[in-house]
Amino acid sequence: MYWICFGESPGGMLKAARHSLAPELPAGHIVPLLDDLSQGDLAALDDPDARGDILCPWAEGMGDTPGQRDEYLRRHFQTSLPMLGQVDEAVIWYGDNARERCGMLYAVIRLAARGVPIWVVHADSMPAEAQKEPDWLSGKDCGMGVIGVVKNNGKPLRRPQWYLRWRVRRHLRRTYRRGRKTGHGTAYFASTGELSPGDAGYFYEKRRLLSHEECAKLAAEWETLCRENAPMRVLEDGRLCSAPEDYYDGLILSEVPVDDVCAASVIGCVIGRHQLHISDMLIYKRLRSLIAQGKVGVVADGETYRDMVIRRGG
Repeated sequence: MYWICFGESPGGMLKAARHSLAPELPAGHIVPLLDDLSQGDLAALDDPDARGDILCPWAEGMGDTPGQRDEYLRRHFQTSLPMLGQVDEAVIWYGDNARERCGMLYAVIRLAARGVPIWVVHADSMPAEAQKEPDWLSGKDCGMGVIGVVKNNGKPLRRPQWYLRWRVRRHLRRTYRRGRKTGHGTAYFASTGELSPGDAGYFYEKRRLLSHEECAKLAAEWETLCRENAPMRVLEDGRLCSAPEDYYDGLILSEVPVDDVCAASVIGCVIGRHQLHISDMLIYKRLRSLIAQGKVGVVADGETYRDMVIRRGG
């Protein structure tokens, strides 16, 4: 049995969730596919040169360290992708966003061709009252470390580890409950990376085995997208559709004011206000294109979008 997900954040969540959901599952059987198949040429998915800028969109000076790009490409092309050939039974975790939906279709067509049993876990919504609080809220010791020293008037106080852990838990508990919405309602998720390990169990219990007919239908959907091979794939009314590379330009431009503003603020508004579950680097790339077209002006350029100041117009 292998669990398949799309991205590092879902992979980290599942490595924590497996302890309660499937303790017999080795951590090495969680396969995070790192490529974003909602972008780029679908005819070159095995080509590091063709997919490198999508897998590693950060440029030198934008958080990249020497060798980081090569390491990231190696993990995807030499570790994660080859592991699909070892899968004997799969649980695919995905949410309602273009990246994870594309990844799910790709994994299904790869695994179904070998007759591998495929289970799917669709993380979409759950009753708010079904959400589980983290273990530290119930007073369980999760093995957390304590950083810092308890002080009184600037002088260190000697305290046993259990006391320091209790202090940390109490602070986290108050902060968590103060910010958590209570009462009835529905919690919506667009990505498995948004789940807590406790919430993952709700969706795991609802996993289902795909029939041959369902696999064939999903494979046909992926083959259609591959034939169209547009620059992007997006979700429209719950369906994956091919789209041009400027699909989001109108929304991005609507968030650029006539006054000076940091580009990071624009990117945050595009993602937050429009609930777009896309990469910040994709928006930054499109901002650069709008600048080249003269639709957005640069007041002050910088190495990252956090250092860039822009405004509407050239």
